[in-house]
Amino acid sequence: MPPEAVKAASDRGVTRDAGYKEGEVVPFFACGISSVMHPRNPMAPTVHFNYRYFETDSGLYWFGGGTDLTPSYLYEEDAKYFHQTLKVRMHRMIAHCSRN
Repeated sequence: MPPEAVKAASDRGVTRDAGYKEGEVVPFFACGISSVMHPRNPMAPTVHFNYRYFETDSGLYWFGGGTDLTPSYLYEEDAKYFHQTLKVRMHRMIAHCSRN
């Protein structure tokens, strides 16, 4: 991972290049998945997600990505429900992963 990518991945006070000299290329592995679902029903929104996993050779790892809805017809209460449910689930997963 070039220094510019390490810097971009090191926001919010997290250091992604621990154990390496400043400016040194950090060996890493990455994989991801992206999917889009286009329903036939125009009342159902299109759903897109893109998740990524990164791991440095030193064993540091993290996830990235996101999910979104693109409705043909906007129902404000559905959008709020989607985002609130996703937020709750992600916080539960983060807490679970932090314990293990």
